[in-house]
Amino acid sequence: RSIHASLLVGADGAESFVRSQTGLPTEREDYGQDALVVSVGLSRDHQGIAYERFTDDGAIALLPLPDRRAGLVWTLTRARAEQIASLSAVDWLACVQAEFGHRLGRFHSPGRLIRYPLSRSFATKTTRERVVLVGNAAQSLHPVAAQGFNLGLRDALVLAEEFAAVSSHQAQSILDSSRVRADKPIAADQIGQLLSRYSERRHADRERIAALSHWLARWPKLHVPGAGVARSMVFGALNAWPALQESLVLAAMGFADDAPALTLASAA
Repeated sequence: RSIHASLLVGADGAESFVRSQTGLPTEREDYGQDALVVSVGLSRDHQGIAYERFTDDGAIALLPLPDRRAGLVWTLTRARAEQIASLSAVDWLACVQAEFGHRLGRFHSPGRLIRYPLSRSFATKTTRERVVLVGNAAQSLHPVAAQGFNLGLRDALVLAEEFAAVSSHQAQSILDSSRVRADKPIAADQIGQLLSRYSERRHADRERIAALSHWLARWPKLHVPGAGVARSMVFGALNAWPALQESLVLAAMGFADDAPALTLASAA
């Protein structure tokens, strides 16, 4: 069937049909890594804190879940990921325990282990006449630093704000309601202006976060003299310098540029 609309929003994931059909230019890279994803029980309480450890093969992240469990994301070279995934649960739990350490005690009671190939797709242009990409359709990033979902939320919030500004002529109105109401149809010239503003507002945030995740993904693979020492010094400085931590956290949360008003309101 045919559907007619003023604007098509491509929010259909990393293998976006909308992106492929509109021919929006996209950079791609295969990291040669897989992510092993599973939930595990912990013998110590995580206290709602997420952890990430960088190893020579990639990062190990533990994300807090209820009932003293955590979501584990372990990035490995493709060959090693295949080897680990073929082991029994007892054996691969021992492997990841040895890599991560015992800060959260002993890992136990694992869920189903799932393996995902890791690649990067980044649309260098996210808008075309009456079409806009958001979320993973616009940028599918390496999971290191877990920024892809946050970036997609900011895409959606900024687009909603621009619709609110056009439909009501009051950008502040989006703060007063959980839904954007269009009082009248949006004209074609307004759509063009809306997409131009959206693209301009999202450019710096997308570029910065995509570059950060790409750099962090490639960093452990730099096997040059002194690389391990340099990594330790950087993370040591980060741990010892609260102002640097705060700056990095604020940037990762989207407060470095033109932050969506709903984000600012929730942080107030």
